[in-house]
Amino acid sequence: MDTYVVCAEEMKRYDECSTLSICVSAVYSTSYNTISALFPPEFYKVAPSVDDMRNMFLNGTCNVLAVESLQLTAIFHDSDTVIEELTSGNRSLTKEPLAIATCTHDTEWSGMPGMSNDHD
Repeated sequence: MDTYVVCAEEMKRYDECSTLSICVSAVYSTSYNTISALFPPEFYKVAPSVDDMRNMFLNGTCNVLAVESLQLTAIFHDSDTVIEELTSGNRSLTKEPLAIATCTHDTEWSGMPGMSNDHD
């Protein structure tokens, strides 16, 4: 696994990790809120858009991207630059677990098997 991914996952900021630089999407996003809570500001850069994040990664401004797994594909999908190899971490750093939920009184959805959040 790439050294910088390990550094970010282990929140290590010294020795071989002293040059860690994490790109996060715009302020007030989940990735920004999570990374800014875990790392001091000198270890992350804020990208105002997906295109900016891609460019910052490609030009070496940052060496790690903090994004949702599905967003990673979108970041490089429309790029003219071909990335031969990307390393993805094994840990989830999200602070907002996502789930499918419905109101028990919503008969369109709560009547479907497995879709009700009513555990009585």
